[in-house]
Amino acid sequence: MFTEFHRVLAPGGPVMLAFQVGDERYHRDEAFGKPIHLDWYRHRPDAVADLLRDAGFETWVRVVKEAEGTERTPQAFVIARKPATAA
Repeated sequence: MFTEFHRVLAPGGPVMLAFQVGDERYHRDEAFGKPIHLDWYRHRPDAVADLLRDAGFETWVRVVKEAEGTERTPQAFVIARKPATAA
């Protein structure tokens, strides 16, 4: 997926990802009284930054915000950019 982001972005183009921090996989079979089949995953910021780098991006910012209020898990934000010139 990150390779495709890199392919379609203009040189110097940014990509920002926001996600929940963790290693877990979750599944739901029901939402709002309806049957569903939904899986989602939490990720580690360093692992996401590594995947972006492997796809050709330069990591610019990595931030983790601790859970607060009703949040159950820390939130991560990774901003990277496609190099302005070919590497």
